[in-house]
Amino acid sequence: MILSMIIPGKLAPGNNIDVYLQPLIKELNEMWYDGVRTLDSSKNEMFTLKAALMWTISDFPGLGTLSGWNTYTGLACSTCKFETDSCRLKNGRKWKGNPFDPTLSKNEIVNNRPENVPLDHWVKFVEYRLKPETMEMCKRNKEARKKQIFNHTCGAMTFARKRHILTLEAGKPVGRGPMWDMTHKRADGKYVNEEAQKIGEKICNHIAENPDAYSEISPNDIVGKIFGKEHSGRVRGMGMGVVPTIAFKHTTTRLSGMEFGSFRGSTSSGSSALVNQKLATMEAQMTALVGYIKAKEGGSLPPELAAALFPNDTQQASNVGNESPTPNDITRSSDESNARRS
Repeated sequence: MILSMIIPGKLAPGNNIDVYLQPLIKELNEMWYDGVRTLDSSKNEMFTLKAALMWTISDFPGLGTLSGWNTYTGLACSTCKFETDSCRLKNGRKWKGNPFDPTLSKNEIVNNRPENVPLDHWVKFVEYRLKPETMEMCKRNKEARKKQIFNHTCGAMTFARKRHILTLEAGKPVGRGPMWDMTHKRADGKYVNEEAQKIGEKICNHIAENPDAYSEISPNDIVGKIFGKEHSGRVRGMGMGVVPTIAFKHTTTRLSGMEFGSFRGSTSSGSSALVNQKLATMEAQMTALVGYIKAKEGGSLPPELAAALFPNDTQQASNVGNESPTPNDITRSSDESNARRS
């Protein structure tokens, strides 16, 4: 059996891969330890079928996510692990001495192979780099890097690991504000540039005035206020693979044409006031409507209507609407609500 799981990059679960795979792991454990009673059609008898996971096939970033091994460091091989034979290249070059020179011919580049790179690997790499679409992508990336204002200082450490370490040190969850501030400082405590320093000082001042903001993760936290709304495919200060719907746990409710949202770690007094006002208006309208029906029905609601409106409180059903409002009362209540909103 081959189980295919293709997870698009922008929707990849990232650090939540454990939750994503939990049902599969549960069934694999059940299949290996307990087995499943199955019919053998050739013998017409039941037997215990057991199964085991033999291989997984993925690209290199997917391998890192699936194995839990960091594939972005010098020890990037999840098989060799700490026995990986690697060297850190000067100036962040991908190959020692940067032997790939696009101004040379293909044969010249191939002949300029690094000593520690197998020939077949180097040939495939050269062919990939010389493809027109790859060269166009490299050009776009080069232009994008020129526009990059801030460079984080996490290095090979993932943001998830960094946040975990900071949480243990602080003894409480770390929000996006302090996470952004700490990942844009060098080892000597200085910011990566003046722009980062200005933003870091704003974050620190905000947390000093609002201590609860230290653990806040929401669209309205200090990072959201400084940088604005996040794109759908990433969240600042949260690392690779995290998207707004996962980070913010956003739920949206529509109530008679009015939309309001709730976010983990944030509250809005304005939204609460609007909701309370709307609920009060609806309650007044319901009271008027019930009173009008009771007046038409001789002072009481029909049993089936009372059971539908007040399934757990028959006393409330008899008390609501005793003032016997008219249809004009219902219309006036609605008009007053609209006037308050406008």
